[in-house]
Formats: sequence, C-alpha cells, structure tokens
Amino acid sequence: MLALWAVAAWVRLRAVEHAIVGSDSLGPYLQAKAALLGHLPRPPNPESGDALWMLAVPLVAWADSLSTLFTARFVMGGVVAPLAFAAAWHWTEDDVGPARRWAAALTAGLLMAFDPGLVDTLVSGARTYGAPELVGLTTLGIALAMRGYTHGLAVAVLGLVWGAGHHPLAAGVGLGLLFLWPSNLGRGVRRWALGLGALLAVPRALR
Repeated sequence: MLALWAVAAWVRLRAVEHAIVGSDSLGPYLQAKAALLGHLPRPPNPESGDALWMLAVPLVAWADSLSTLFTARFVMGGVVAPLAFAAAWHWTEDDVGPARRWAAALTAGLLMAFDPGLVDTLVSGARTYGAPELVGLTTLGIALAMRGYTHGLAVAVLGLVWGAGHHPLAAGVGLGLLFLWPSNLGRGVRRWALGLGALLAVPRALR
C-alpha cells in the first residue's frame, strides 16, 4: 500500500507545476488559514460543507509557501491508490485464492494511481476537491462492514458525509450504500453509524 501511494504521488507530482491557482482552488486553504487565526470560517462556496476547509487545516498549518502547499495536496491525493487496494482486497472473497485476491487489489490500486482524470481534478483544484479520497474511504468502509468489521460502517458514513461536503456528486455514493447496507452487523452498530453521520451533517444542515 505504501508503494502504491508512492507511485500515485509520483504520477501526480509530475503535474504539480500545472496546478491552477485561482479563487476556487484557493478557497479551502484561505478558509483554513482563517480558522488557524481564530475565526470560524464559512464554506468557500454554497454547495460545499465545512469538511472542505477543515481537512485543509493540517496542510495549511504545515506548508510555508503555495508551492509546498500544492505539493503536499498532490501527494495527499495519491492516497486513493492504497485505499482502492485495501477496498478491493476486502471486497474479494477468500475462496478465490490469494493470487486472484492480490491481482484484484493491485489492479484497483494501479488504476487509481494512474487514472488521468484524478490527476486532472488535482490540477484544477476545484472540480472535486478531496471527494475522490473520501469516496475511496467510503468504499473501504463499506467493504469492511460487509466483512463484519463493526467500525467499517462508521468509516463509510464518515467518508460519505465529508465527501459530500467536498463535492455534491459524492452524495451519489449514498445510493450505492442503500443496496450494500450490511445486514450482518447488529442494529446497535448501524444506529451508531447513522448517529455519527447525522452529527457530522449538523453544521451543513444548519447553514
């Protein structure tokens, strides 16, 4: 997974010099800077949520220049590859054999590492923001939940709500969750996950 992340980061860093620096792409970072200065910022555009600037806070706190900031963002974007690997690994049934399971996971990871569309979204800076990574987290979470891991459903809901806060198209993943909602987990686990999702959605609902 670390090797896949390194490959994905290398693919993305080759395009970092083409990153578009404009009001849309800088919006989350400017709001994160305001938060670091002690203010409570609003989402930079009406269709997004607070997750958009909240997840930018660590990058802004660490970076000392725009170049460093965008470099770190492109490296972070490469996390889709190990997320895809892990999701495919858990999604694949045990009875297919270890060779096929490794093949499925590596194929998924490499596809995400080299996907030119995902690189393009990082270059634009504003087409999806961090939604691809958060959709990947949602996919991994639902795969874990279907495997019986009690924390998987909470991870899926977390990724879904935060992903929708980055780009409204991520909310479409929720339609898939309706069909993949794991029935093998206890009612208490499912209620806890839904409660977490409702709590995370409160700031956006209030706005």
